[in-house]
Amino acid sequence: MPAWKFPYFLEYSKLVAGTAAKEMLDGNIVPSPAEDVCEYCRAGGSCSYSAVRDGGERKSASVKCSRIAEIVKQIKEDGNE
Repeated sequence: MPAWKFPYFLEYSKLVAGTAAKEMLDGNIVPSPAEDVCEYCRAGGSCSYSAVRDGGERKSASVKCSRIAEIVKQIKEDGNE
């Protein structure tokens, strides 16, 4: 990865963390496990999530380096930071 793209990764991390924080502050604490993690989760005994009952697990999509840079660049250009 070229060095000029690294700041985009830092900014993307801030965007993702900020979105998660906003959802939690808005009261969204619904479990949303990624695919196959429930099997290994240490909180399984106290979590009431059921993939069968609650709609399945999130499928993880791979995001390429160039796409992350494009997302952050577009958000900055649109002034939606």
